[in-house]
Amino acid sequence: MLWRSLGTVGMHVLGLHNKAQQSIGIGRFRRTITFSARRDYLVHEGSMVLDKRIGFMGAGQMAEALARGLIDRGVVPVSQICCSDPSQGRKELFRGFGATPYDTNVEVAQNSDVLFVSVKPQFVHTVLTEARPVLKDSTLVISIAAGVTVAQLLEAAGPNARVCRVMPNTPCLVGETAAAMCLGGKADSSDADVVVELFSAVGKIYQLDEKLLSAVTGLSGSGPAYVYVMIEALADGGVRAG
Repeated sequence: MLWRSLGTVGMHVLGLHNKAQQSIGIGRFRRTITFSARRDYLVHEGSMVLDKRIGFMGAGQMAEALARGLIDRGVVPVSQICCSDPSQGRKELFRGFGATPYDTNVEVAQNSDVLFVSVKPQFVHTVLTEARPVLKDSTLVISIAAGVTVAQLLEAAGPNARVCRVMPNTPCLVGETAAAMCLGGKADSSDADVVVELFSAVGKIYQLDEKLLSAVTGLSGSGPAYVYVMIEALADGGVRAG
């Protein structure tokens, strides 16, 4: 039953069907799972430009993929994107495509309407605590750190913060992510629309209850890496066979 439930979550996140309910199981073990997704969000061309300043606390590969996707799709002008990172090389990379690098997380938070927390999970509390004093009531905080709950985000950013927890996956690096999201704190439907617009630049995103995000993390969040291993093994087998 657990595997079937995970499979159904995965089908929703991976976009294999669009139903809000799905019957799973066999015979007397059959049951219906209801998802809280408001609607399916697909990649779309010609996105309207968002009048938002976008900041990334952490300028790793996922942040880079998101930033480049937003620029390439015309969702946000590159002049409205900034970042911070301990690595000077990563900051220079962002500078190279037109974004503004800052030396501190506080500077990024001060210059952002939407603040991505794109650091490793163990550093989320630290960077959000640093940014907390300068967060505005209207600042939307989006965490893409695996396993960090909405409650933990609010503990670091403040109980009245507008937060969104997002679980993307590695296909984001090629503009084909299948992500899931949930809101917390003071975040509302208008914030959800902003998140959808942003992530539609790099794939698909679905709004779910937070209780399902652990399944999403294990299935679609980690799943593609196992598929890559299988593909590599097939390629190696083909080479070995001549």
